[in-house]
Amino acid sequence: MGDFVKVAMLKKAMEEVRKEDLLALAKESGAVLLNGLRTLETRYPSVIHSARGQGTFCAINCHTPAVRDQTVQKLRNKGINVGGSGDSAIRFRPTLTFQPKHAHMLLNTFESVLK
Repeated sequence: MGDFVKVAMLKKAMEEVRKEDLLALAKESGAVLLNGLRTLETRYPSVIHSARGQGTFCAINCHTPAVRDQTVQKLRNKGINVGGSGDSAIRFRPTLTFQPKHAHMLLNTFESVLK
């Protein structure tokens, strides 16, 4: 049966997602993010590789776990919330309200860390 209050909250959340067309926004913003990650991997092939993703859920690998850990920490120090995954991946999992302008900001910060 479930908790009525939680079901009502979910219904309202889904209404907001539809009203604001957040899935289309995630698709658009994710394309900007993934294309940017692919550009960065061509600029910094000795540091990152294997950009991949669906929507705004993206990841990229570093060549070693140590480089990944350092990169994640530097990004966090600059206010970018990312996480490590597996041995060498960096995960990007922004919110549904993440916009293309935010993707550009994230990519600029990521490049400053990679330099």
